[in-house]
Amino acid sequence: MATVTVFHDEKPMAIVIAEGKTGSKALDYAYMATQNIDNSWSLTAQELGAKGNVVLICPNEYDAGVYIGHRSTSIGDKMIIDEQIFEVASFGFERIE
Repeated sequence: MATVTVFHDEKPMAIVIAEGKTGSKALDYAYMATQNIDNSWSLTAQELGAKGNVVLICPNEYDAGVYIGHRSTSIGDKMIIDEQIFEVASFGFERIE
């Protein structure tokens, strides 16, 4: 089982558990798991807690009685898998030496 740590602007945001996936498939899974498509990925992760495949490292902000979710993972963000760092590119991921 691969785990991917997702960073936004050098700040650790979440650990994604990519069950049954390795390498680029695990990175793809982590990218998709941290997108705000149908709803906020981080609010969903907060709601599911230990039952989900996304574990928040950086908690959601709380303002005026409402939790505010994090942005989607995007170009320039980084991911770490198997002690290797990858940057999200316009298409896929680029390994950082």
